Amino acid sequence: MKKSKTTKIMKTKLLILSFAFCAVANAQAPSYLWAKSAGGTSYDYGNSCSTDANGNIIATGFFYSPTITFGTTTLTNADNTGNTADMFIVKLNGVSGIEESAFGGENVSVYPNPSTGMFSIVAPSLKGEKSSIEIYNVLGEKVFQSIINNQSSIINLENQPNGIYFLSIKTEQGIVNKKIIIQ
Repeated sequence: MKKSKTTKIMKTKLLILSFAFCAVANAQAPSYLWAKSAGGTSYDYGNSCSTDANGNIIATGFFYSPTITFGTTTLTNADNTGNTADMFIVKLNGVSGIEESAFGGENVSVYPNPSTGMFSIVAPSLKGEKSSIEIYNVLGEKVFQSIINNQSSIINLENQPNGIYFLSIKTEQGIVNKKIIIQ
């Protein structure tokens, strides 16, 4: 009896991190809120990316560039010629570390949070000041943008999938960042 040979083809999804690194950065404090990419001028590679028990992002890799930048931190290659790779291990604060700021000492309220997608935003200190609202998903993609001219507004995100989002309110007084959750 002749044995038949079966060839199995395995399809695998593979994530290649060839240096496009996502993190989150706060311009007003040394903690990170969001950075879509990091890198240098030559071949820079991320080998691994993970989170620890506290939600911090840990990434490893190597870089040939004379320098590589993560947010406001710059690492220098010991060779500095681009001929030799240096290794990096970085630890960045995770997305739960967003500082919830306030204008003029009065908190900006976003409620209910979590919600099914309808959010009320109340900022008493705006007093009719023209402000912009932007909302980003965890990939850093802008999913909502609007201009408001009053102290309260209702935002409808019911068309967005469940998850964590980042609300940014920009005014002449400053920027407020809030984490919002759709469930």
